[in-house]
Amino acid sequence: MVSRSRFVCNCRCVSKSEILNAIRRKGAKSYLDVRTITSATTGCGRCKIEVDSIVDAELKKVKIADQQLKFDFWE
Repeated sequence: MVSRSRFVCNCRCVSKSEILNAIRRKGAKSYLDVRTITSATTGCGRCKIEVDSIVDAELKKVKIADQQLKFDFWE
């Protein structure tokens, strides 16, 4: 039986929600930004692949949202 931790990065106790918060609220635009803000992957490094995939997926969502057309009907 495999036990799952509530943390993505066990060494630095960083959860998925903290990673998403770094992108959504703190303005992280890359894996390195997330690493700087959260300290994820700065311990043993075993979580790098998972953190990187979370960051990539979220940044794709943000990029798509930024590309949506915005109309200003008040002009």
